[in-house]
Amino acid sequence: KYGYGLPSPFDPGNPYRENLENGLNYIFLWARVINIDNEPAGNPDNNGNGKGVYFSRWESHRIYETAIAMMAIAASRAPDRVVNVPGSAVENWKYKDVLQDAVEYLAWGQNDAGWERGGWGYEHNYVGWSDESNTGWPTFGLGFAESPAYGFMCTIPAFVKTELNIWIDYIQNDVNGDTNDGGAGYTSPDSWVNILKTGHLLYQMEFVGDTAENQRVQDAVAYLVRHWNDANDEPGWRGWPGGVAGYQAMYNVMKGLAGLGIHVIDGIDWQTEFEEV
Repeated sequence: KYGYGLPSPFDPGNPYRENLENGLNYIFLWARVINIDNEPAGNPDNNGNGKGVYFSRWESHRIYETAIAMMAIAASRAPDRVVNVPGSAVENWKYKDVLQDAVEYLAWGQNDAGWERGGWGYEHNYVGWSDESNTGWPTFGLGFAESPAYGFMCTIPAFVKTELNIWIDYIQNDVNGDTNDGGAGYTSPDSWVNILKTGHLLYQMEFVGDTAENQRVQDAVAYLVRHWNDANDEPGWRGWPGGVAGYQAMYNVMKGLAGLGIHVIDGIDWQTEFEEV
């Protein structure tokens, strides 16, 4: 909600200034500092302080919560603003320093081996578990932190994208003539394939350097087209419980397609459809 022509979230002319400041301060209240070290794929500690930052109130979904908190911090577009939250573990830190250490936490927490390699689970270094729902959020958090559009331009260790690419290739359903071709599964390429996770997949592909011309991108888009008009929430985006559209599925698809510069898919003006819905 920071955008839409409104001034900076900290500008007195922004009608939501108090709400936005309170929301960000609440996020910083739940910041936690943790020691990090080398991973098998490389050194996550770009700034050399040996620390990562995560955000969690309940300590059970650290990756999930941290990634979404990173999106909000980046969207403040205020890298040099100083955290002023008494009791916060990051009080008096610049927003950019907090976000950089959060990037390094996610790099440190990325899974290193097994079928789960390159993805993330609910917790850091979650041996034996990655899933595409979780992995989609760290990709958003890292992408927001890195993007010049938000002004933070944090440094992401190179190995993160290399490892994520391994996960992308694993979790995308093989094209072999069935209805799941090109979509994204949950913990395996054949499990719980749907549009929501395929939106995550498209954003991940763009994040690691794919373009609209890449075959695996085209395969994922073909999956969207195939299920676009499905009238149920699985695997579609339209008919979620209560008769409403699936906001998260729409958001993921929007971020993936917009990032790749894809404005029409097989004659479907997806943005106009989303706006009308």
